Amino acid sequence: MSKKAIGFTVSIMVLAGIGLFSMFYNDLLGTLKTAGIILVVAGIIYLVYRQVSKSISTNSLDSGYKKALQQQKRKQKGKNHSPFALKEQVKTKPKQVNKIKTTQRKSHPFQVIEGKKNKNEHTKTS
Repeated sequence: MSKKAIGFTVSIMVLAGIGLFSMFYNDLLGTLKTAGIILVVAGIIYLVYRQVSKSISTNSLDSGYKKALQQQKRKQKGKNHSPFALKEQVKTKPKQVNKIKTTQRKSHPFQVIEGKKNKNEHTKTS
């Protein structure tokens, strides 16, 4: 921060302090009443925000998790859970790899196009 910005910030804080001191000195009860109302309203807003955000986050995350958990349980009910069952299934169903025949490829000759990239006018190719 520059010196001007620091000086401006300090002067605003000093003026705010003088204003608060004069408010307390002239009308103590009115100032406390205003501060109390501000704190109560801020507290109510905070509690409402916390309840709303809590209910939104738990509903969206928990509902998706619960659905996935129920689907997983349904899938696992009918399956055998022995460690050898998975190995037997793998052995009985070997995968066949599709091979691409080299005769299917067509030969495409490449054509070289000569340009004047990075060449002087003195070196000409024919």
